[in-house]
Amino acid sequence: MLAKPYRHFDSPEEGGDRKVKWLDRIAMILVIVGALNWGLVGLANIDLVALICGAMSILSRIVYILVGLSAIWVAVKSPALLK
Repeated sequence: MLAKPYRHFDSPEEGGDRKVKWLDRIAMILVIVGALNWGLVGLANIDLVALICGAMSILSRIVYILVGLSAIWVAVKSPALLK
């Protein structure tokens, strides 16, 4: 039996949902933002999120939580995203 070709989630005949694709994109952007922030912390001891939102303010904590949840989302979805 041959493997199925890559399934495109926007395809109505596949029952796909555009929300999934948007969620994947938003999660990937947040993971990149988090990675860049950690890179700046390691290289120059600059926490960009804390500079923009305030050190451990409610807004910065929300950003950190969203980045963490996005990392989990991308890790769980990565096998499907890499196909």
